[in-house]
Amino acid sequence: MRIDPKTLTTLGVHLHGRRIGALTRLAGERQFFSIDPAYSDDPERPP
Repeated sequence: MRIDPKTLTTLGVHLHGRRIGALTRLAGERQFFSIDPAYSDDPERPP
């Protein structure tokens, strides 16, 4: 499957093989990072 970066709007962000959030492209060349609640609520998460 070929992905066109011009139409890609969201990327999953992983740390040590674990999903920690998502990076979303917004209008006007802005980006937004959202933290996955399961990662945020885990007291044993790596920094």
